Amino acid sequence: MKRSLLACLAAMAAFAQGGAGIPPRTHSGDYPAQQTSGDLTLAAALLTPAEARKVFTADLDRAGFLVFEVAAYPENNAQIDLAPDQFTLRIVNDPAVAPTSSPESIVEVMYKGKRSAPQLPENVHVYTTGSVGYESGTAGRRGGMYGGGGTAVSVGDGAGPPPASPSPPSIDRDSLQVQLAAREFPSTKATAPVAGYLYFAKPQVKPKNGVYQLTFNLSGRTGQQMVVPVLAKTRK
Repeated sequence: MKRSLLACLAAMAAFAQGGAGIPPRTHSGDYPAQQTSGDLTLAAALLTPAEARKVFTADLDRAGFLVFEVAAYPENNAQIDLAPDQFTLRIVNDPAVAPTSSPESIVEVMYKGKRSAPQLPENVHVYTTGSVGYESGTAGRRGGMYGGGGTAVSVGDGAGPPPASPSPPSIDRDSLQVQLAAREFPSTKATAPVAGYLYFAKPQVKPKNGVYQLTFNLSGRTGQQMVVPVLAKTRK
């Protein structure tokens, strides 16, 4: 119970800092890979193992996962349905198609079922002006966390939020899952640029030409796809 409450408080704070996803770059051309179809431009970059460790304070590469930074740029006031499970990953000449990996499945692999057990102090102060929750998956979409507003969490007898502290050298299971979920590419109906990270299990076959094919399946348009070729080792 204490572990679940602590994770919930951490999730509230994480979403207050920026909600699901991450800020998109100013222009789609700021990414090394782009593709346009109709009123939508997709842009992407593959994070190096070092970049992923810096973002999540965890070695996702060693655990067998790739992290892509992906942004969507709707044009002409179009509203585009977006969700992580609309993306897949494959390699040319390899029939295998990989779906996105959920934050839950990633931490399960990394921690092999181990549960973190932080102790929740008696004096926990929560300052919030928003909400956080979990949305169940529907119509083939994976569920996910959502939230917004402002929230701060402090521990102790003080009346105000705690001072900033340096990042710890390691991260526990709950904190990593919160980070992965908060920064994941959002599920939304977008009319403005949005961005976030997509996670994939590494394909068993390495791309011979150094290119991954990130495929986006357009919602409600059967058979229509956008394929973004992403270089395996370069990033602007």
